[in-house]
Amino acid sequence: MSFQINKKPFGKHALFQLIDNDSQSSVWIIPSCGAMLNNFQIKKDNVFIDLINGYKSGDDLDENVSMNFKGVILSPFANRVNKASYDFNNSNYVLDKVWKDKDYAIHGYLYNQVFEVVSEVINDDEATLILKNKYDGKMPGFPFSFDTTVVYTLHKNNQLSCETKIQNSSEQIMPLSFGWHPLFFNDVNIDDVELQFPAEYKIGVTEDFIPDGKKIAYNAFNSLRKIDDTFFDYCFKLREGEGESESAMVAIIEPLNKIKIELHIETGLNKFRHLQIYIPPQRNTIALEPMTSWPDAFNNKNDLIVLQPEETVAMSYEIKISLL
Repeated sequence: MSFQINKKPFGKHALFQLIDNDSQSSVWIIPSCGAMLNNFQIKKDNVFIDLINGYKSGDDLDENVSMNFKGVILSPFANRVNKASYDFNNSNYVLDKVWKDKDYAIHGYLYNQVFEVVSEVINDDEATLILKNKYDGKMPGFPFSFDTTVVYTLHKNNQLSCETKIQNSSEQIMPLSFGWHPLFFNDVNIDDVELQFPAEYKIGVTEDFIPDGKKIAYNAFNSLRKIDDTFFDYCFKLREGEGESESAMVAIIEPLNKIKIELHIETGLNKFRHLQIYIPPQRNTIALEPMTSWPDAFNNKNDLIVLQPEETVAMSYEIKISLL
């Protein structure tokens, strides 16, 4: 069989490896903590290279996931909710704050929650891991129950797809702002990395990175160019094509190992219309975060998804690796 799935301990967690035996590339998933994408490892010139900045051990994960949210699902809200409070359907809700000293809630409630492994499928063309979480509506400020299904598939030629389906299982309408939080490259000089993404505009923010309502024209990275010392902790509206199955392509090239990563993001109504880009102060990694909505969408309502009871939405992205 060209593909296989291995399971091994990762501290108190279980790590699932989706492996392409021909190329020896592998994807590492940790279902018990936010359906986490913890690594995408490839082999080049007989050397294994980690392309995702993940956690090195179970202890590392447990101690730091609530600080840096590496590779996890962001739901039922992505990014910040100002004052940890919002109004919806004539009611006010107050959310729990992960960072107690901040004046906002951040990154939802599923980032550290357990996803059940529903199915493992392997054949000569791909390896697929299907995960599911049932949120019961008991966390502060979000009394709406919903089911989340995540499908990871490793394909030939170093390609990974991730599809997410969310169904409102409550008896009332519910708001949703959704995203993922993968970080790419590990201990590289990000200033030397080339970046390209199709932005329609940059969302203006306050000093707490809460949107201020401004839409700032932005085309600095419409074509590949070095990041240099560019500061990134901003959300961008992706430029979308026409039609029902359009996508936006984000590309980064790491020059030392001559590796190109393409992130193909499904765009359109109730899909990933935005991209959050973050480079930490160490400038050794880069987060490229597909998002359905603006930050603080529970308050500003920009591209906020509203699901009717039993309604389902689905969105996906793909990672494609090329050796240059």
